[in-house]
Amino acid sequence: MNKHLLSAIILFLLMSCQQGNKKDQGLLFEINVEEGINNKVDKLLLSDAAMDIDIIPLETTDSCLISRIRNLVIGENDLFINNFYTILRFDKTGKFRTVITKKGDAPFNISASSGLGIDERAKLVHVANSFGFHNEIKTYRYDGTWVNTIHPARPGKALFGTMNWDERSYNFFNGKHIIRRFLPLQDGSKDNWQIGILDVNGKVLAHFYDPKILRYQKEVDNNNSGHSIDRIRYAWGTDSPVQNRYYNHVNFMFEANDTIYRYSEKNNTLKPRYVMQCGKRPDAEATYKLGKESGYFQYIFAIELLEAKDYLYIDVEKDRSAFLLRVDKQDGNIQSLELEGEIVDGAMTKYRKVDAPHFTNDLCGGLPFYPTSTNDRQWLCAYNSFDLLEQIDIEKLKQTKVLLPEKRDQLVKILENLKDDDNPVVMVATLKY
Repeated sequence: MNKHLLSAIILFLLMSCQQGNKKDQGLLFEINVEEGINNKVDKLLLSDAAMDIDIIPLETTDSCLISRIRNLVIGENDLFINNFYTILRFDKTGKFRTVITKKGDAPFNISASSGLGIDERAKLVHVANSFGFHNEIKTYRYDGTWVNTIHPARPGKALFGTMNWDERSYNFFNGKHIIRRFLPLQDGSKDNWQIGILDVNGKVLAHFYDPKILRYQKEVDNNNSGHSIDRIRYAWGTDSPVQNRYYNHVNFMFEANDTIYRYSEKNNTLKPRYVMQCGKRPDAEATYKLGKESGYFQYIFAIELLEAKDYLYIDVEKDRSAFLLRVDKQDGNIQSLELEGEIVDGAMTKYRKVDAPHFTNDLCGGLPFYPTSTNDRQWLCAYNSFDLLEQIDIEKLKQTKVLLPEKRDQLVKILENLKDDDNPVVMVATLKY
């Protein structure tokens, strides 16, 4: 072989390896959201992201009645339910095991849960107690025994988070407490961090800030700091930052920001991973003031993020509609599922009244699927029993073609024995990897 040709081949292979290594290192990736929302489809399949699904009908007894699930955390053998005033533990079949904690005045009780997380290795449950007021993280064993309490901030300091699909104030994974708060800071503070990473003992490892807020720090301070809540008029948020995990990927997204950040657990750093091209943007005052004008809703904003093996799923809103975007992680191709809502006048501001578009559950059938909680390899969705019985035609479900007919048949049996006042039914979709 010609030595010059051989040299060229070797050079090409070296360049290819270098490019592959760069790709694995996670270079910045651009997502054209503005164009992508126009590539509309009539459905997005759950099977594009998930390979299996488990159906868990939660046992109903007087000891474990559930009024509203704020978030769910699942382990290898256990499922924990945040019922706001009570934390309940079930096994993976849905059988009730124990009350971890409940509302009360004793040191081992809570006032209200602002989120929870579990340490599977140590068999511990961490519960955020009344963030923004008590500011405690209480730790319990799986049998409900209280272990200790730490204070990530003094009582009354601003740790408020928001409730979207999931409780966003607090969670725990890989030995770290994660706190996500939203603006404004009604305690007079000028330190506008929105993501806090703490070690298991409560020591702060990192605080992260929305770069857009930092650009307008002077205006935020002048209009917020030291004022009572009714006088704060600038840097009002709607939601805490978004967090999503997929295996070793930990993603964050600030409200009204066009960047998806990747968190490094090793270095406790946050770096841009995806940039969303969302078209024309409103000015800072229009974005961060409380009273939104009608024109604000013409702009595109991303409000939720899910990652799977082959795709990113981004929930964005524009005008009266919500769009669930499926973004191919290799070539950036986008498919868009739209759901139209309405702009309504609220007590303090206009807002868009619309749900996120849901996935078609082609794994087992039944109602559309959208996760109410997630971890690094599973999406969880809780269904009200009344809704299941009201909206599903069981005979039609029996004939529905699905990828996992044995799971469909299991769902049919559950529905045939379900009562409309039973506890919710939880579906757990296992992601492809």
